[in-house]
Amino acid sequence: MRKSASSKGEVVKTKKGQALYIQKNSSGSWVYCKDSSGKAGYVPVKHINKTKDSSVYMTCKTTDNVNLRKGAGTSYGVITVVPSGTTMNMSDNGNSSWSKVSYNGSTGYLSKSYISIYFKTTKTSPTPPSTGGVTKGPLTLKSTSASVYKGSYYGIQYSNTSSSKVKWTSSNSKVATVDDEGILYGKANGSTTVKASVGANSLSCSVNVRTKNNSVNISNKKYNITKGKSVYLTSSSSGASWSSSDNSVATVTNYGLVTTKKAGKAVVYCKTSYGWASCLFDVKGAEAVKFTYANPNSAPKNSTVTFVAITDKSRSAVKFDITIGSKNIL
Repeated sequence: MRKSASSKGEVVKTKKGQALYIQKNSSGSWVYCKDSSGKAGYVPVKHINKTKDSSVYMTCKTTDNVNLRKGAGTSYGVITVVPSGTTMNMSDNGNSSWSKVSYNGSTGYLSKSYISIYFKTTKTSPTPPSTGGVTKGPLTLKSTSASVYKGSYYGIQYSNTSSSKVKWTSSNSKVATVDDEGILYGKANGSTTVKASVGANSLSCSVNVRTKNNSVNISNKKYNITKGKSVYLTSSSSGASWSSSDNSVATVTNYGLVTTKKAGKAVVYCKTSYGWASCLFDVKGAEAVKFTYANPNSAPKNSTVTFVAITDKSRSAVKFDITIGSKNIL
């Protein structure tokens, strides 16, 4: 073991064959552990699971209904009650009596008397979306390869400077489909080639579909929504970060608040060091205005009445459809 997560860190001596207890989820290629004597330090992940490019993470399962508390002790307030049999990600095992966990978007502490703890390893996962790119004519793909999870959406990042629409095709639609806005959906493990074409210009992206790591979750898989509305996505996955495949269509904050900007499609990702989960936003134009009133509400013949419509700020004009009896006057 070493005092820091580096091969140059000071050595912490421990006896050969002694059990190591993982204290925190791995960071890069190192994981923080303690031995049975209480000595603590960082150990290379490869020495724990014998697998290259892997991560170590902790989960736990409740053995009874248990309070999720704001701190490591019964004096701290209760956030919620976690039902018996619930499995969740655990981020800190350093306290002898309490574990830090994530549950339904909240982070708190559970008593170790009511949970079973599991240590798992996972191969390094695909991450969306890649950098780099290639250009041909008016068309640019920001990546010529993509690694996608089965059952998940993925937005290919591209730009098109021409007035013609991009045509998208998949060489194997049984592995992954692609729609007319470059949104992939992984259907089965395997490989396919996605082709984007504008006139005589075409570019290809190699797509690999693999089984998803279930340690990363997201509250919704797809939203059909109108422009200008906001949605709050949640995840119980520890250490999650958020991003959008197209910020011109939908943006997302560090806390999962998604705001739609214009009609189109965008994929929002919830990403951790173990993988990612995604939600597709299919954004339509703003809803029709339905809230109007007259001032005054009633008036005698030949008097003036003002009609008012309450709209969002994106409107430049409104049309009033006014009917008196059976007669349409405007």
